[in-house]
Amino acid sequence: MSLSGNIVNGAIVLDEPAALPDGTHVEVVVGERLDADLVRRFRDLVRQWKEATVFTSSGTEIALHPAYQQIIGMGKEAIPLILGELQREPDHWFWALQSITGEDPVPPADRGQLRKMTEAWLRWARTNGYLPCR
Repeated sequence: MSLSGNIVNGAIVLDEPAALPDGTHVEVVVGERLDADLVRRFRDLVRQWKEATVFTSSGTEIALHPAYQQIIGMGKEAIPLILGELQREPDHWFWALQSITGEDPVPPADRGQLRKMTEAWLRWARTNGYLPCR
């Protein structure tokens, strides 16, 4: 059995609830390396997406590009990779993050402002254990 989750305020919070019988041995692996094939696929899709949308100003066209949609299709495994990209270079990852997480930490007043939207998502990432707290 494999369970996954994040550290929130020093406690492990599982992605899905799990009832385990008393005496069950549990091993926690922190900072497990991401699957190399997953990372390679993600990087290739990012390259395709960025090359194809470099001159596109429509947020809808950017988010509906097939490579971007495939990244969304990678699900929760893509979250740390997307956040890493967002840390390196602010870009239009918000649709993907919102689609995968079901969250939207961007205040209404900050919508449309790339830098502020990026900051909101990176705060969310720290709060939810995806990035180290500053």
